Amino acid sequence: MKLKLLALLCLTHSFSVASQSLAVGNFENLMAHVCVDPNIAAAAKMQVSVAKDRLNISEYDAWMPDVTLGVDVYSAKGQPTSFFAVQDGEVQDPAEPNFYQKGKAWQGKVDFSWGLYNEGKWVGQNGLTHSEAFSGYEIAQSQLSSARREAIELIGQYYFNVLVYSAQLEVLRPLVEKRKAQLESFEAKVAAGVNTKDDYFTAKSAYASLQERLVQASRQLDVNLNFLQLMTTKSLDVLSSKNERSLSELASIVDRELALGDINKLVQSHPDVSLLTAKLELENQKLTAQKGKLKPNLNLYVKLRTADNFDNGLRKDYGEVGLTLEYPLGEVVSNYGESQALQKSITALSIELTYLKKVKMLQAANIAGDLESAKGNITVASIDLEQKVHALQSKTEQVESGVLGLDELVKSEDDKINSQISLLNAYNQAWMKYIQSVIFTDSACQMVSR
Repeated sequence: MKLKLLALLCLTHSFSVASQSLAVGNFENLMAHVCVDPNIAAAAKMQVSVAKDRLNISEYDAWMPDVTLGVDVYSAKGQPTSFFAVQDGEVQDPAEPNFYQKGKAWQGKVDFSWGLYNEGKWVGQNGLTHSEAFSGYEIAQSQLSSARREAIELIGQYYFNVLVYSAQLEVLRPLVEKRKAQLESFEAKVAAGVNTKDDYFTAKSAYASLQERLVQASRQLDVNLNFLQLMTTKSLDVLSSKNERSLSELASIVDRELALGDINKLVQSHPDVSLLTAKLELENQKLTAQKGKLKPNLNLYVKLRTADNFDNGLRKDYGEVGLTLEYPLGEVVSNYGESQALQKSITALSIELTYLKKVKMLQAANIAGDLESAKGNITVASIDLEQKVHALQSKTEQVESGVLGLDELVKSEDDKINSQISLLNAYNQAWMKYIQSVIFTDSACQMVSR
C-alpha cells in the first residue's frame, strides 16, 4: 500500500530532499534530541532540581532537634532566687539568702528540644514542611513532564511541516518547469502568428498561479525550518539522516501501531492528573496538621547551663532533662475556621480530580480511534489521487488529439496537484495523531532510553 502511494505522489518525478540540504532524519532521532537537550524545558528542569534540594533538606530537618547555643549577660539585685544572684562583696550561699546589691554575671547555655509528638504526628517538628516539600517536588515533576510534552508536540509539528512543504516543493517543481516551457512555446507561436492568444493567456495564468504556490511552499518551508532549528537549538543536519526522504518518512505513518497498555496507569501518571493529585495530598496534609494542633504536644528537652560572676569567679554548672506536655488553648477558636476552609478546598480538588480522570480516560479511549480514522483519511486521499491521475492521463490524450483545449488540461493538472497535497496533509494529520498518542503515553523519551 505504501509503495503504491509513493508511486502516485512521485508519478512525474522522484525526489530527494538532499538536493535542498533538508535531510531531516526521522521522528525517533528528533525525539532523542528533544529528550536530552538541556535547553528544552530548561526552566522546568531547574524547578525540579530546586524542589529536590528542598525535599532533601526537609527530610533532614524533620528529624533534627531544635538546638540553641547562647550567652546571657545580666545583672541581679534583691533577694536571690537562684545561684545567679551576685553581691558587691563576698558571694553568699544561695541557701542562706540575704539582700544583694546590684552585680553582674554571665551564663552560658545549650538548649536541646525535640518534638516527640507535634501537630498530631510522632517524631519531628517539621512534618508539614516535609509534606509541602514533597508536594512541591511532585508538582515540579508534573510541570516538567507537561513542558516536555508541549515541546514534543510543537517540535513534532514543525518537523512534519518541514517534510510536508519539502515534499510539496518536489511535487510542484516539475509541473512549474513544464508550464514555464509551455508558456515560452505559446509565446513564440503567438509572436510567429501561428497560434491565438487564448492558449497563451491560459498558459501564462497557469504558470503564474502554480509558481505562486511554489513560492508559498518554499516560504512555509523556510519558516517551519527556522522555527524547528530555533526550538531544537541545533542545525538540522545534526538531527537528520541524509538518506531519508520526506515522502518516505511521511508515508511510514501507515505502518505505525499503537500499544496504549494499562489505561488506568496512564491516566494516573498523566502530568495534569499527578499535579492535581499532589495539590490534593498537600491540602490533606495541611488539614491533618491543623487538626493535630488541637492535640497535646509532647516535647523532650535537655538544658545545659554554666554560670559565673565577673568579680570573684563564682561558677555553677548544672543540667536538666525533662518532658513537656502542652495544650494549645489559643488554637481552639482559629482551628475551626481554618479546618473548615481546608475541608472545602479538599472537596473541590477531589471533585475536580475525579472529573479530570474521566476526561483523560475518554481521551485515552479516543487516541487509537483517532489514529485509525486519520489513516482512513489517507486511504480516501490516495484513492482520490489515483482517480485524478487517471483523469489527467485521459485529458492529456484528448488535448493532444485536439478534442479539448489547454484550459481543460490545466484544470486537470491542478486537480492532481491538489490531490497530491491533500494526501501529504493527510499524512501530516495522521502523524499529529500519532504524536498525541506518544505524548499521552509519555513514551517519546522511553523510546530513546530503550
